[in-house]
Parts: sequence; structure tokens; C-alpha cells
Amino acid sequence: MKYWSVPNTQYPTWAIDLSQLTDFLDIVGIMKQLKIVKYNYSFIYEEEVIKYGISADKSKTWGERIYRQAGHLDGWNRKLAPDSSGSDMQEISNEYFKLHGRHLNRVGMLLVVVDMSDVASPDINDPVYPCKKLERELIKEHIERTGHAPIGNKKTEDYLDNKTFVTQDLWNSLFEGQEEC
Repeated sequence: MKYWSVPNTQYPTWAIDLSQLTDFLDIVGIMKQLKIVKYNYSFIYEEEVIKYGISADKSKTWGERIYRQAGHLDGWNRKLAPDSSGSDMQEISNEYFKLHGRHLNRVGMLLVVVDMSDVASPDINDPVYPCKKLERELIKEHIERTGHAPIGNKKTEDYLDNKTFVTQDLWNSLFEGQEEC
């Protein structure tokens, strides 16, 4: 099976088995079929979380961020150019090699996608806030569980722990009863 729904999750969640795909561009078709435009993702290699990330840009290509990262993994019939977008996955693979004596490969790699497309942001200035918050929570839980962040998360996004913002309700309450000019 190429991909499946992950049950009992807070948000719609999908697992994509990269070993079952014939090309990294297959991810584009899957994301289009699922209509996922704003998401969190995890690359998990042989049950080890390699990286947590988010994508909420307005790309015209479905799943562009994750297909580009996946396209830098070993095991495909072709790879993306080393200097193209998503090449940080090649750097992560090199770090993984230093620790484990082998590079990351699409075979053994699971891509988990959390669909955040319909999740409204409480922060009126940051529509991507729910994705950022979930990524931070996942990294933080990983650190608590293992003692370190995933190899692909050099930035732990800990600045979010103390980030404040104005909610839509607060914003509206500040101007209740005000007449428009």
C-alpha cells in the first residue's frame, strides 16, 4: 500500500511509504488527491524520526516541500540536483551516515503528513501558527523522550514556547462599540 490514513489522531493524518512509490513525484499526486495544502510532516527512517517540518506556502505544486526533500534520498531511479530546493535532506543523510555508517534511503522511509488545511489560526497575524505550534510540540516531545532533537531539526523552534499573539476575539473586543469612520 502506497499510503493510508492513520487512525485516532487529532488531525487527519496520512502515512506514505516511500518504498512503495516509483518516483518522488508520486507524492505530488497523493497530496493532490488528498487536497492537502497546509501540513506538518515527519520523515521516519526505520522507526527513527529524522525530521519534523511544516509547509503552508502557496505553492502551485501539491506537496512541493516534501517531494523535494524526498527527491534527495538515495534509492530513486533519479535524484534532484544537489543544489536544488530540499537539498538539506542530503545534508541530513550525510549526518546520518556519520552516526550510522549508511545514508538515508527511500526504502525504509515513511513520510507522515498531518493535514492542517482546515485548522484556523488563533493568531490574527500568523495563519501558519497551528503548524508551527504542532512542529514545536513534536520536537519538544522527541527531546523529552530521547534527550535530543531529530537529526534533521537543528532549530528546535523553542522561541514558540514564549511567543505571544493577539487572538481574533481579543482584537474584536478592542474595537467593540466603535463606529466606523
